[in-house]
Amino acid sequence: MVGQELNTLPPVIHLAGVRFKREYGESRRVKAEAITIEPNVATELLEFAEKLAEFLGLPILRNRGNIPCNASLHISKHPSHKAKLALTKPPGIREVGPSLVVKDLVWEKVSCEEGNSRIIRGIPIQGSC
Repeated sequence: MVGQELNTLPPVIHLAGVRFKREYGESRRVKAEAITIEPNVATELLEFAEKLAEFLGLPILRNRGNIPCNASLHISKHPSHKAKLALTKPPGIREVGPSLVVKDLVWEKVSCEEGNSRIIRGIPIQGSC
């Protein structure tokens, strides 16, 4: 595309379920220090982890061994849906809640055109890209 740039936006997340912290019986406050992801996940989940890490300002850790943090937001495959996100302590091991079951991820493209306008879902929006 001449004079245009195509970027991927963070996905829209459709949830299939939510399990709250109180359902895990965890009373202490736990804060994720990183995003952990299981090895050999689909490319789409890896891209999702990267966008989520960028948005939350957290590093992505893929090593399941000695992880240098106290707790993580762990992304894994789900048997009947796209993925599961769960706050885990130790990282990637024990769920302490909350957790989200992701039904689907909807990715969209943004095109930056000459004249500093952008198109999201086909709707032109003024402003820089």
